[in-house]
Amino acid sequence: MNNALHPDEALNLLLDTIDRLTPTRQPSCEVLPLEETLGRVLPYPVYSPIDQPPFPKAAMDGYAHAAPEESSRPPSFRVVGTVGAGERFPRPLASGEAVRIMTGAPLPGGTVGVQRVEWTRLEGERVYFTRPETAPNRIEAGENGRTGELLLTPRILSSQDVGVLAAAGYRSVGVSKRPKVAIFSTGDEIKAPRFTVPQSDGMEEALLPSKAIGDLIQQATVELDGRYIYDSNGYQLTTHALSAGAQVQFLGILPDRPELLKARIAEALHDHDILILSGGVSMGDYDYLPRIVGDLGFTILFHGLAMRPGKPTLGAIRAGKLLFGLPGNPLSTFVNFEVLIRPVVYRLMGLHWEAPRVRGTLTEDLRRKGTDRVEFLPIWFDYEQQQVVPLPYHGSSMITVLAKANGLIRMDVGVSHLPKGAAVYVRPIRPFY
Repeated sequence: MNNALHPDEALNLLLDTIDRLTPTRQPSCEVLPLEETLGRVLPYPVYSPIDQPPFPKAAMDGYAHAAPEESSRPPSFRVVGTVGAGERFPRPLASGEAVRIMTGAPLPGGTVGVQRVEWTRLEGERVYFTRPETAPNRIEAGENGRTGELLLTPRILSSQDVGVLAAAGYRSVGVSKRPKVAIFSTGDEIKAPRFTVPQSDGMEEALLPSKAIGDLIQQATVELDGRYIYDSNGYQLTTHALSAGAQVQFLGILPDRPELLKARIAEALHDHDILILSGGVSMGDYDYLPRIVGDLGFTILFHGLAMRPGKPTLGAIRAGKLLFGLPGNPLSTFVNFEVLIRPVVYRLMGLHWEAPRVRGTLTEDLRRKGTDRVEFLPIWFDYEQQQVVPLPYHGSSMITVLAKANGLIRMDVGVSHLPKGAAVYVRPIRPFY
């Protein structure tokens, strides 16, 4: 791992490999009703089959009117009907005529304006305008979009996007099929968690009553026996991959037995597009994964990245199937997924995705000694103040810092100091609210 690859180069290598394997790649799609598409990937542009709105309509309640009769001073109009939303007046308006109209209702032919109801006075069959109108109060046909115009570019569908599609008359849409991802945790030191978080009777009480947490402490002390840890990576990676839109299976914990590791990896390759394993990729006596990957006929794209955390990371490919070996430390696993695997999952669904970023100001100095790696640091971003607060942590095994962080910042190769007040870019890892 002396020739560690820059993480940006590693990502480009992965994405180029995917594109090269399928140069005219059109992702496999499935057609789903709109209400089932939230968070799914739309891999192609969508165009409108209609004008929006398809007819001129009233922007507020009032009176749609034709030109006034010349003798009418101040303007008054004979009210010849009422038009509600979903109704249509049967003929054009003649001079001196008006109809009572509701917001969203189609404007009759001959309409030259809509007078808001607050500025009118109705006397019998005539309506008088009490002050001049200052706005047209109408929405023209096609004002929100014309037939054939681009509605949506490729994207991850939001509820807003679903509303736009429905407004254009679409009831269903083709979305990319989700890549199948298999997750393994590895290591003889790992045990599956099994506790249920105790519930309190009221919101004002502590979530973990002293007796309940005391019982859990005693059970965990016996179970871990001074030599085991609970598996966090398997569950973190499973939910992380789900958040990227993948179809995920957590296939459990594998002990440090090379033949078993080899057999389980080979078996998982049949049914999955991506395999992710945590642990067993460094230089220890029990780090078997690089050798096993080679024995199974994978081409190793990289083993070792110039990044912190996550240096021992391995990426490999065989027959279009990708395998990632991630370090066992939970913070390394999290950062590696964000930096490398999330963009890969999206690219497999036909989406050229880049991580969002926002700009903020550092609240304190950041210094480091080694500058040969890109370093990703957990931070808290105060969105209202646009301030970036670095979070202290002691090594990449400190998973609890992720519960406090809502973003990551990076220090690039060659950078040893970011001064207080410096502008930095934040990569969100959760909503800022």
